[in-house]
Amino acid sequence: VWGHNAILYSLIFSVLAMLLGMLLKPSVMPQGEARTHGGAERSLWALLKEGPVWRFLLCVTLLQGAHAGYYSFGSIYWQEAGYSASTIGYLWSLGVVAEVIIFASSNVLFRRWNARNLLLLSACCGVLRWSLMAYSTELGWLLLIQILHCGTFTVCH
Repeated sequence: VWGHNAILYSLIFSVLAMLLGMLLKPSVMPQGEARTHGGAERSLWALLKEGPVWRFLLCVTLLQGAHAGYYSFGSIYWQEAGYSASTIGYLWSLGVVAEVIIFASSNVLFRRWNARNLLLLSACCGVLRWSLMAYSTELGWLLLIQILHCGTFTVCH
């Protein structure tokens, strides 16, 4: 109905709207001095010498690295399982919708959680998601697998 140029025009319009929005000043400006946590600033090298930093980086790298394979081969896997391109598109969209819902409500849901427990939850969701992916390609399971994206991706962020 719209043609392929509609995508280009909508992208141009969106970027222009975003740039215009950036020119607006916030209605409420921050007041007072910027707060710091006290203590001297540490260099990047000093931080990288600490064990917890390396454990954190390894954990996040593994959690996010799992998404790279999923993003690269998920559609191919589903296509070989017999799903149409539109169904695959809907599955990806479902994951994004679940992600946005969790991002929007994360302050309420995870206010009292620390970083360790959030990463642990994300890892557990990842193990469950990959296990279900190996178990079945039935649509009902794929819907659950895609909803788990909010646990693997969003919670990790």
